[in-house]
Amino acid sequence: FGSRIEEAGFVSWLCSMLAPHPIGIKWWKNLWNNNKDLTFAEASAKMNDRYTHFYQRNLGRFAYAHRRGAMGVPALFATTLLGYKLFVMNYAATHRDRPAAIAQAGAYGQGGFRATATPK
Repeated sequence: FGSRIEEAGFVSWLCSMLAPHPIGIKWWKNLWNNNKDLTFAEASAKMNDRYTHFYQRNLGRFAYAHRRGAMGVPALFATTLLGYKLFVMNYAATHRDRPAAIAQAGAYGQGGFRATATPK
């Protein structure tokens, strides 16, 4: 089946229709060849080293050394995640769930705050 497609020139026609990959296959092959024989600990250390260098060189201006304290760089992520969690909890409690709670209270005849009275 594959040879008939290649004989028909379908593969060359299809390849001519596709745009070249923006990074290129060579980059991915080099990435794989450079890392395929590493142990998990070595790969983890290499990734951590590259991440630390990237963070310090590109995002370090957003981290103030006198405000980081003992927790270091993860303090920024912890603060961001805590702020996000508080935002989501506030949204869920005040905007999303309140109409449903009022509707459910009215359906069960509890007639609470802002609930319409149950018809008799």
